Amino acid sequence: MARDGRPTKYNKELAAKICDAVAMHGYGLRKLSMMYEWMPTVDTINQWRVKYDDFSDQYLYSRMKQTHAMFEFA
Repeated sequence: MARDGRPTKYNKELAAKICDAVAMHGYGLRKLSMMYEWMPTVDTINQWRVKYDDFSDQYLYSRMKQTHAMFEFA
């Protein structure tokens, strides 16, 4: 369940925004969810990863980009 004022309905634009945030930061979902008011809760994002294959693939690719970026700047 999303927090007050946070979106609860999946859409491709929000999925892309979440994945962009993941790819650009070295933080995990919990920290990003606290940083960005627009971001759904970790539980919601994880439910979407199970329910929507395209989002799951996009999220996995974002995590890969995040990992590469973290090691390039370390």
